[in-house]
Amino acid sequence: MKKLLASGAAFALLLALTSCASDTPTISGNPGGGETGSSASAAASTPSPTPTDNRMAAFGQTATFPDGVAIKVDFSGWVAATPAASGAVEGRIATFTVTVTNGSKKEWAGTLMGIPDVRVGPSLTPAEIAIDEGTDHFLTTVMPGESQSAKLGYGITAADSGQVRLEFMPVDFIGTSVIFQGELAAPTVIVVTG
Repeated sequence: MKKLLASGAAFALLLALTSCASDTPTISGNPGGGETGSSASAAASTPSPTPTDNRMAAFGQTATFPDGVAIKVDFSGWVAATPAASGAVEGRIATFTVTVTNGSKKEWAGTLMGIPDVRVGPSLTPAEIAIDEGTDHFLTTVMPGESQSAKLGYGITAADSGQVRLEFMPVDFIGTSVIFQGELAAPTVIVVTG
């Protein structure tokens, strides 16, 4: 009886490990996609995630889940905040372009992809969403074979720009989340004139 229980427990553990491994995204592409110039070189200088951690990607890479849904995050640069902006820090907003491609056979609700968990700095402090002209944090239903993009904005200080991570929940809310991380190009000084 003990052998049977031990075999059953070992089988359950193997099944659990297999199912966990099967929902892990595959990371592809070269890091450093997005804004050109110093931003690209800053992103490229960020250490690539280790091959043993498949849920970590650098900005510019693509994470593809086993069902075929792929997410790509590019740092799109710093933009000056307008007077109507909400959540801007130091007069600017860090922007990211999130592109979701549905390679699966069913439609997918993309609404929550526009609201990842964003953390910054050495202590991984939560960053606030910044809303202004040109930012939109929402995707709609992504049909099979379709791609959609959204431009996300966050209030990130220059001091915290050296370590930024965006974590997206798994597509089915059951599997593994994926984390995009990197260093943002140093923001330029923005002068706001009246």
